[in-house]
Amino acid sequence: MADETKHAGGRPRKGSLEFRGKTWHARLTVTIEGALRKWFDLGTDNKAVARRKLAKLVAEIAKGNAPSIEAVADAATAPESMGDVITRIVTDQGREGLKTWADRLSRLQRYALPEITHLAPSAVRAHHIKSILEGAGETLSKQTVTHLRNDLSAVFGDLWRDEVIPENPVAKTRLPKKLRVDHRPRVQLNDREFAQFMACADVTEALHLKALSSRSFGGQRTSDLHAWDWSHFNLTTWETAKVYRPKTDGDVTQVAETELVELVLPEHLKTMLKAYGTTRSKPTSGPVFPVLAGERAGQKQGKRSHARELRAALWRAGVHRPLPGFDAALVDLRNLEAALAAERAKGSKGKVRDLQRWRLRALDVAQELDAVQSDCDRTRCADFHSFRRSFNTALAAAGLNVQQAMALAGHRSAATHMLYVDLVQRGPLSMPEAALPVLPRIGPKLAPTEAVANDDPADLPSDSSENRTRVTGVRGQCPNR
Repeated sequence: MADETKHAGGRPRKGSLEFRGKTWHARLTVTIEGALRKWFDLGTDNKAVARRKLAKLVAEIAKGNAPSIEAVADAATAPESMGDVITRIVTDQGREGLKTWADRLSRLQRYALPEITHLAPSAVRAHHIKSILEGAGETLSKQTVTHLRNDLSAVFGDLWRDEVIPENPVAKTRLPKKLRVDHRPRVQLNDREFAQFMACADVTEALHLKALSSRSFGGQRTSDLHAWDWSHFNLTTWETAKVYRPKTDGDVTQVAETELVELVLPEHLKTMLKAYGTTRSKPTSGPVFPVLAGERAGQKQGKRSHARELRAALWRAGVHRPLPGFDAALVDLRNLEAALAAERAKGSKGKVRDLQRWRLRALDVAQELDAVQSDCDRTRCADFHSFRRSFNTALAAAGLNVQQAMALAGHRSAATHMLYVDLVQRGPLSMPEAALPVLPRIGPKLAPTEAVANDDPADLPSDSSENRTRVTGVRGQCPNR
């Protein structure tokens, strides 16, 4: 029996479009007690919408989901549901290069769709968007609510440009006031702590190299490291390598793209990368940090966080920021670990199980009292992105101007760049020589207790530069006034 979903030559049926009267119509072959070709009104004068409806109807008919001619006609005139619109637009943005399309789709499905799933796209108003944002603001941070508003703007902006809706309702809304903002900085490792982490033999080579690459080569994000490919390196001289940088025009409704920027490799990173590549048969292409196990071994890593892996490695390396009570908790933990090792050597299974449970509880207590491992009143715990923050902070501490630092870090906005700079993490700051005031030189004639008011004006230094000195090096008591 011939397949009614295909033409005689085997080509899949796609239907056809024709503009009749005031709307587009679709000619479809419907198999209900035999093949029947019929024109269906699609209920729209927008050809782009008509094409999408035609493709959806053809797919439904091919699956056998057409119980009657009337059902097909009703489906043809029905507007797209908001669920279909969101899925279609965001998926298309992913095909066009949006790296975070899956996150966008997830946010919209969780926080926006429940509020507007019953509405047609043309029925969504600004008060619906306001309700979505206010509801999300009750549990989400300001940053996430901002992302959600940008997501909605991207979807309804596409509908507006396709003339499916007369205006973008998101443009009429603002972020709710008093959204939750966590101003606590993330823990950034200082140079001593970073060296201690890099010297730990219990940390994997890949994690060492990822951390060093982020800390010293463009402040690479986790996604940048996952996308890093051996083809981005000059494998002949090892002098330079390319890193991904975002490329946007400042319009949140546009799809973000990326570009590759070439930077000079630091000597210490170059040495480690060459050794790392040598142990992997000197690849010339493929991901630098691929999936290591499973069905996708050797392939590019997807979106994932290294925060827990990093904190576990910092714990093994002994990098701690003790909170009150940490030292006592750590002693209790070490005593339990020693007792557990002793009981394992004896083969006492019952005691081993009890000690294992107690050890896990003691470990939780100790890590709660370590600012590297858990949030506290003043800081949030360390995450992998803290290496990017440390990179930007180090650029500022090294005296680079904002333009150079932004170019190295790949920031397009000075305001965004400054959020990553926390010079408090660098310790006490010294005053630049040029920023210090000048004072009269204290000569041997002036005793520390001698009143300036009794001095002969001729004995005071003139205003020439050779008789003036900076405050640096001036010592002794101030003369009595």
